[in-house]
Amino acid sequence: MIGFRHETVVAHTRIEVPLSRHPIESVNLKDPRLGVYDQLRDFVARAGVGPGRLHVALDPGERHAALTVNEFETLLMKHDLRAVLRDPLRFMAAQYRSVLANPRAVPGKAQGTYQSPILVQWQCSPRPARVLHVTLTRLE
Repeated sequence: MIGFRHETVVAHTRIEVPLSRHPIESVNLKDPRLGVYDQLRDFVARAGVGPGRLHVALDPGERHAALTVNEFETLLMKHDLRAVLRDPLRFMAAQYRSVLANPRAVPGKAQGTYQSPILVQWQCSPRPARVLHVTLTRLE
């Protein structure tokens, strides 16, 4: 928020993210099939806000799920999340060996276009979707 002195909440919305019935799942919120980014773009356009900030959070009633932007989130997209959670020490040991073998590759893998928010659940929701609350703030 460098260069801005005030922020004003302009609007709120809810976005539902559909999930499968698998209890353990990670969902890339940038996936165009979900339409989350299209909904966010439309929400901002309708509000007519210039410089602003979007705050995306899980509904307070959601349990056994989280939102994250992880430097190594590409690992969650490339590997079976169930296998990672079943034996996380083995998974981390394998990743550690990879880092030691080629330490200069780490910065290139942890930057840029691969950064995207993901929704992770470790138990099924009672509903077929998780709810995101989005707040749009105007920066002044």
